[in-house]
Amino acid sequence: MKQPPNARLRQKYLYSCSVLLLSWPLTGCSDDTSADTTGPAITLNGNANIETTMLFAAIFAVLHVIFTLRVGGYRFRSRISLGDGGDNELRNRIRAHGNFVEQVPIALLLLLLNDLNGLADSTLMILGSVLLVSRLLHYVMIVSRSLPIVLRPISMIGTLGTILASAILLLV
Repeated sequence: MKQPPNARLRQKYLYSCSVLLLSWPLTGCSDDTSADTTGPAITLNGNANIETTMLFAAIFAVLHVIFTLRVGGYRFRSRISLGDGGDNELRNRIRAHGNFVEQVPIALLLLLLNDLNGLADSTLMILGSVLLVSRLLHYVMIVSRSLPIVLRPISMIGTLGTILASAILLLV
């Protein structure tokens, strides 16, 4: 069955859009060229407005470096190259860093997808801020164990709540 010329043109256009979306910088396009500016942040003119996600990505990247250096510095001072050597302090630092690495990437990815999907900056700031406070609180709870123990599950609820809310926002 032969496709009408407009259908073939649309198919080529959508294919080229998908190829462009896989390149950097983001140069995506919208199927509807008459879409208003309140829609997705990737538009036909190639602009990507992801400043909110970039802010949180930068903050979390700095925290990741700090947490990594705290583990490495302690390893160096303690002369423990692999594992935790039975050292509780090193074990706590390793787990605090590991938990950060386990949770933050998926949360940031969901934040980015919501940002690209046109979610309001105020909502993105709330999600990112809750995630940031939750992750910092959780890190301090694991490393120092000096705060009330009830804050650790609260910090995980904040983290998982951010991830779940971000996922739900992508579906609605």
